Amino acid sequence: MTRTQQKLMLQKDQLETQEAGALNGPSAGSAAVKFAKEIERIDREYETVARFHDPLGAALARLAATGRAQSTAESR
Repeated sequence: MTRTQQKLMLQKDQLETQEAGALNGPSAGSAAVKFAKEIERIDREYETVARFHDPLGAALARLAATGRAQSTAESR
């Protein structure tokens, strides 16, 4: 599941929780607010991890692996 899909699913769940909270009264609404804050906290943590992830290093590793696979196939 991609990051975009995960974010969309979290937003959908958050919206459903907020709608359910509005129907069930103020106590459910406060739970929805707490839930929304928790989702925001997790999203910030995920963004931090993604920011410090090394996409260039991962791409180079994939290229190196592909190069090894191609050189092995060519030598046969």
